[in-house]
Amino acid sequence: MDEVETLQALRASATGRAQPLRTIRHVHVADKPFGIVAYHLAGDEGAPLAFMFGTDPDPAAATVVVVPEPRNRELRFEALAEFGEALNN
Repeated sequence: MDEVETLQALRASATGRAQPLRTIRHVHVADKPFGIVAYHLAGDEGAPLAFMFGTDPDPAAATVVVVPEPRNRELRFEALAEFGEALNN
């Protein structure tokens, strides 16, 4: 049983009515979902070049964090800290 099937089983139990399993395969878990796009060096997922993230559907409203030199650990961790702060707020 996957996550959607488990959720639908819980909903069925709570409402006393059968819930559809195959007509939908997505579930809205938040009113304003947090979208994330990350771009990294080829072959090195641990060296991010940039992050774009936000809750607004308009890409122009997204926050962009760029790492000017992804091989520099200090710059990398500064960018990750900025992203982490936004993620936790």
